[in-house]
Amino acid sequence: MTANAQTETSVANTENLNTNIGGKIGWQAGIVEELGFWERWLATGGGEWPADFAFRCDPCAPLQQHLIDALSHLPHSALQILDVGAGPLTYLGKVWAGHTLAITAVDPLAKEYDHLIKKYAVTPPVRTQVGFAEKLVKQFGHNRFDVVHARNCIDHSYDPCLAIEQMVAVAKPGGLVYMHHAVNEATVQQFQGFHQWNLFDEDGELCVSNQENLINMSKRLYGRATVTNQLFDNGIWMVTQIWKAEQHFPPLEPIHSFGYRLRYAARRLFARLNRAG
Repeated sequence: MTANAQTETSVANTENLNTNIGGKIGWQAGIVEELGFWERWLATGGGEWPADFAFRCDPCAPLQQHLIDALSHLPHSALQILDVGAGPLTYLGKVWAGHTLAITAVDPLAKEYDHLIKKYAVTPPVRTQVGFAEKLVKQFGHNRFDVVHARNCIDHSYDPCLAIEQMVAVAKPGGLVYMHHAVNEATVQQFQGFHQWNLFDEDGELCVSNQENLINMSKRLYGRATVTNQLFDNGIWMVTQIWKAEQHFPPLEPIHSFGYRLRYAARRLFARLNRAG
């Protein structure tokens, strides 16, 4: 079996699994709230974040230093970058001295954002196109991007496990998936609207959970990628770097993910018993 075929099989298995533990109902319920936020942001020039608005509108804005630090060892200077869940204006800087950046931005709500951008006469340096994190391979194919970036969005997706696997699949061998998210945001937001999933670090591994299930993505990606987490601001934020392997190795046995789900279920049972006591 080829590496691409192995990845396709793994992605298909992930989609089948998470169809049972996640879904689009909660995600769809959050669309109105999400569009409302971005309309206020565009109408007010960023609202509480005017510098962020100005930066996103600037075609000469420099690529963020933390991304330069992560990417500085890549052997080539012409980079294909995919920004997933980019919103109406990508967060990414557009310029890196000595490098050529070709940025593709995708978001499921791109058509709605187009209406808002036109309404408020905003000109995006990079136009966001329609794209679901859960369907990136279908849209772009395998091994397309040097960098796949996702900021404050994967925990908003309707199937974050599939989304992460898809981001790895469209990254080139040796490429980087760079994620920046709030820790356990669904719990903080009481599982309202888009906030249906938690992302967090457990013993140095990337985990995803909702109110019923826990999935260890570090173990799921074993053989295909190396995953590291770094916590910031007293554990409020987490940066995850997923470096795709140059070649594909067999995944771990399913017992690992089963063990994590069992441990998560035991935790929930103990919590309920303590509340009852």
